[in-house]
Amino acid sequence: MDESNQQKKLQGTTITLIVVMAVIFLVLFRLAFIKAGDAYTRQLYDNATDLNGGFLKETVDNLIRDIDSSEASWQEEFSNRAELQYDSVRSVCTLSGNMKDNVEEYFKTLPDAPYWTWMLYNDASNEVYLDSAGLLGDAWDGDSDSVEEVFVSAEKISVSGNTLIYGIRKETLHNYVKDSVLRKVRGYQFSHGVSAIIDEIMNEKGGKNFAKRLACQEDPKLEGMLLSFDMRASGTMLPYNEILYEAVRTGSFASSYSFDEDGTVKYRQFYSAMYPEYRWLITLSAPLDDIETYVRESQRYSESLMRRYLVVFSVLFLLMIVAMFFIMMRNDRNYFDSRTAILRKKVERDALTGATTRDYGTEKLRECFDLFKAGKKDPAIMILDVDRFKGINDTYGHDVGDIALKRVVRALYRALGKHDYLIRWGGDEFIGLFPNLKHEDCMFFMHKVLNAVRSVEIVVEEDHFNLTASIGFAYFSAEDNEFEDGLKRADTALYASKEGGRNQVHLAEGPAEGGT
Repeated sequence: MDESNQQKKLQGTTITLIVVMAVIFLVLFRLAFIKAGDAYTRQLYDNATDLNGGFLKETVDNLIRDIDSSEASWQEEFSNRAELQYDSVRSVCTLSGNMKDNVEEYFKTLPDAPYWTWMLYNDASNEVYLDSAGLLGDAWDGDSDSVEEVFVSAEKISVSGNTLIYGIRKETLHNYVKDSVLRKVRGYQFSHGVSAIIDEIMNEKGGKNFAKRLACQEDPKLEGMLLSFDMRASGTMLPYNEILYEAVRTGSFASSYSFDEDGTVKYRQFYSAMYPEYRWLITLSAPLDDIETYVRESQRYSESLMRRYLVVFSVLFLLMIVAMFFIMMRNDRNYFDSRTAILRKKVERDALTGATTRDYGTEKLRECFDLFKAGKKDPAIMILDVDRFKGINDTYGHDVGDIALKRVVRALYRALGKHDYLIRWGGDEFIGLFPNLKHEDCMFFMHKVLNAVRSVEIVVEEDHFNLTASIGFAYFSAEDNEFEDGLKRADTALYASKEGGRNQVHLAEGPAEGGT
């Protein structure tokens, strides 16, 4: 009887031990599963946000480069306008009658009158007759050098003891470019919920009313609103105290933030950069809601599985855990791969034309050069400039210029092979990389590219014209130390095409002649 009781007690102890060990195993496995899931989720977040952040930064940097380009372009345009007016203005100054009235009437009747600033004073007495912008003030001392510094390009005319200073001010230039950029930003259409914000910083120390919102794609009604640090309490504003400190100190700031919208927590990633000359804070943000949704679904699915795992105490249970975990990992990887492909496409493609971006294209050039140095394929390199593209922008506007670039890229892609690369190097300059183009086929292909550009027709109201391009081709040489050496030869060939009258193609150090 005692043995029977001992045996039953041992069995009970064994069963209890097995149950305890099973419970411990499941608890430990559950904890390990949760930690592994958290680590993988964090990795998924990090990879997705890295790719997304690269796209946001590249887009903001492109906008800043566009501002710099517009400033330089319009500075040259305004300087030319002032110079072209010189002879006419001098003639007006020598007309009979009152010089003051003649000058004022002339400038006020110009088609671009709002852009001009003019002032007229007596050389001997410094008496001010005209001061359209109030620059001379009430105590004019005749120091014209300090006044001329506010102009993009000032012209000075002295007649009969009086001096006229006229031109277009730097402030007018900045305001013109600012308005142009703000209109362009408001008109951008990004995919996947990406939106742009431009704020003018009025107080770099922050606090109340530290900035004014100039452009807001997500909610245009917020434009003109004054921003304060305490607005963050509403849960709908960016963390401006952190952004302002880092952006002013280092020039840029990138992070993620969450906000409450109708009881739902939403997440966005953003990148901000300062444009100091305008005191602009330029921000681009993208939603992370799709990743959040996926994570929540994944967590709910995991909990359902774990409830089933708790009732299994056999090898089959362990195999099921391994199988389900493998399935989850595969599903996660498939999602990550598809999401990565989408984000990589954003980074690799120029947002306007669809050509390859400069950063991605640079990597391809370096890769092809390394293959060439290893004794493999010798790729052809092309540099292409759209002829007189600045004139198109100046005459018909940047919108028409953008359309022209898009059509040029489409036409070139029709001429290119599936293994060729077309890179937007900057503005209207493109670089082509043709890994499989043999030397003996280069002449035919060069003219094919030239004719592809010629086929692009632009129609603007009553005007219509075909585009042309100046093109240079080259191949790598055994003496090259880096891929830039090949680009330099292609650029020399491009210069020969321009010098020859444009609408031509030349091959560097080869027999090709200009096109017709």
